[in-house]
Amino acid sequence: MIVIFPKKDIKISRVWTYLYIYEEAEYITAILYRINEGRAGEIYNRIDNMKSACCVSEVFGDLNVCRAKQDFLKHIMAIWRRENTGMRREKDWYMEGLFAYTSPLIKDAGLNDYSISRLIEEDKKNNTEFYHTLKMYLLCENNITMAAEKLYIHRNTMVYRLKQIKSCLGLDFNDDNISRGLLAFIMMYDAAEGQGNI
Repeated sequence: MIVIFPKKDIKISRVWTYLYIYEEAEYITAILYRINEGRAGEIYNRIDNMKSACCVSEVFGDLNVCRAKQDFLKHIMAIWRRENTGMRREKDWYMEGLFAYTSPLIKDAGLNDYSISRLIEEDKKNNTEFYHTLKMYLLCENNITMAAEKLYIHRNTMVYRLKQIKSCLGLDFNDDNISRGLLAFIMMYDAAEGQGNI
């Protein structure tokens, strides 16, 4: 597993026994080894608890992809600097990267998810945070507790917001097909917005 931290204001705590750290001009790279899939969740939680801006790869076994993963994480970190808080996992960016390349084609084809547009309009009109709440909930694989922690809100607040979102959309976003579709359009919207297409 690889973790990339921006060099400024970083305090790296030891999150794993087997660890190699090296410093570059803008980044500090930590390579964690001897991690199996069963322990990965524990490591992600430890890194997340550091509350430092970082990008983290998935667990991998082929050392030949080490440099490519490091370069990919640096690319994510460069894009993400405007937010620059907390941990971002490599898998969170797969769809965003895909849609960054395909969003012009999708826009030209006139594809849209009107439920996402409805959430965005609701946020603008009533100063709510439905769009971001639903996005985090779906990124956390419909885990209420994890999404609430990432949004720094109480679990009950998260439950309340999700009820309001469900009422606004009239959709069961706990259905796998619906949640995948919503997340896909959220990623497309974010990618297009980041490129100034919306």
